[in-house]
Amino acid sequence: MTLLMTSGNEIYAFKGMNEKWDYFNIYLRRGRDYILSSQPLRDDGWIELANWRLYRFYREEDRMVDGYIDV
Repeated sequence: MTLLMTSGNEIYAFKGMNEKWDYFNIYLRRGRDYILSSQPLRDDGWIELANWRLYRFYREEDRMVDGYIDV
């Protein structure tokens, strides 16, 4: 399962899988803004999100903040 959900001010991302490891992915590219994608759009700076981890992304003043919890 992959999930992206927003409350308007925050984005939550989750990836939970037990099989098809190369199919269910979420990638993150950090910069001034963050980009989440099911596949890297280019080969520069993409990080694959960890399995069974719930991520939270939000803007605080003029910077992006992220955190996570393992589930």
